[in-house]
Amino acid sequence: MFRIKGRTFVVREAEIWAVIMRQTDADRAWPCENEGIAWSINIEAERDTFDGLSWEPRAYLDGLVLKLRHWKELDGQFIRWTDWMDRTTRQTFGSLYVFEHTGVRNSNVSFSNRRGTIFDFRWMGFCDMFYDEEFTLNLPLLIETKMKFNGISVANESDPKQARMMLSQYCNPDEFVQHPVCMYGEENNPCHAILFEPVTSTTTITKQRTGVNNAR
Repeated sequence: MFRIKGRTFVVREAEIWAVIMRQTDADRAWPCENEGIAWSINIEAERDTFDGLSWEPRAYLDGLVLKLRHWKELDGQFIRWTDWMDRTTRQTFGSLYVFEHTGVRNSNVSFSNRRGTIFDFRWMGFCDMFYDEEFTLNLPLLIETKMKFNGISVANESDPKQARMMLSQYCNPDEFVQHPVCMYGEENNPCHAILFEPVTSTTTITKQRTGVNNAR
């Protein structure tokens, strides 16, 4: 369920993942105190039509710093913030997109009841939309859904062995399937990243093209 005031949508996708960077890169990307790792959350709703206009809400957080040593410790986490931005560091917290990007404030976010890589997820907060007289300011937001942990991405790194070493600072690489290097961004200045997907009972493990073998 994805509800903005009185309008309710079906959740199409809900996911969380972590990003690891070298500390110098992390300090530039995430203004607040961090240990080279931060989390991102993305929730997308199915499209619906109101008054002849399509609504397709998305709520998201980027650069969320949590004091975790393992992704399974998300279970039982409770996160709260008042303003949608830290006015000192300019670090942003939750955001909503319907027709434009706006902040979500006075938020309570929780993870519970982990089953494999799936968590029960709940986000309560207030948002602005500037849509019409009814959907303008201080609108209650409620999201209740199943959320999947998709893995850990080692960003700005193209060396598979180095990426695996960076991951080992936070968790056991043998608990993950290492994907090949991917490229994104501008063609003349591409960025690199290597995704580590958590091993589950449904994960198909194949010999890695990176030259690094992962064991169950």
